[in-house]
Amino acid sequence: MALVSFLNAGWFATTPPFRVYVDLGKTGNIAEKEFKIKKDKTYVLSLGYKTTYEKEQEDNHKERNKVTKILFGKYRINGKGGKYIGDGYRTPIPIKITITETDKRRRPFIFEKTYYTSNGSQYTYKNMNLDFIKLVEGSYKIKIEILEGFPELNGIPIYININNIRILK
Repeated sequence: MALVSFLNAGWFATTPPFRVYVDLGKTGNIAEKEFKIKKDKTYVLSLGYKTTYEKEQEDNHKERNKVTKILFGKYRINGKGGKYIGDGYRTPIPIKITITETDKRRRPFIFEKTYYTSNGSQYTYKNMNLDFIKLVEGSYKIKIEILEGFPELNGIPIYININNIRILK
C-alpha cells in the first residue's frame, strides 16, 4: 500500500524531454500523457520517427525511406551520406494538439492548435519542429488527435516530443 501512495505522490511524474507515441495511420487516433513542468520557460514541440531496430536492416531501411518520403519529402539511398531521392513534397497530415493545465489552483490554461506535418521545420532526417510553447511550473496533460490518418503510416512508431530548447554556444 505504501508503494501505491509513493507512486501516486507524483515523484515519478514525467518532465521534459519526453515522447508521446501516436499512430498517424488512422483518423481519430488519440494519445494522451500527463506531465509536470518544474521551470517556467519555452519548450519545443516536435514530431519524430523512431526506427525499429528489431527488424531486419533492409526492412528497417525501407520503412525509414517510406516515412521520410511521406513526412519530409525526400530520403537518402544507402543511408547517411547517400544521394537524396524525392521531390520535396511533404504530405500534410493534420494533427490536433491540446495541452491543458491540470492544477486546479489557478485559472485553467488551455493550448489547442492544429498542425500539419507539411509545415514543420525539419532539423534532422527523422525530426521536425512544430512549434515553441511557453509553459509555467505546474501539472499538464497533452492530448494528440489525428484528424486525418495516412494509412501508409499505420503501426509505424511516430511521436510528438516536448523538449527543452537547446542553446548553442
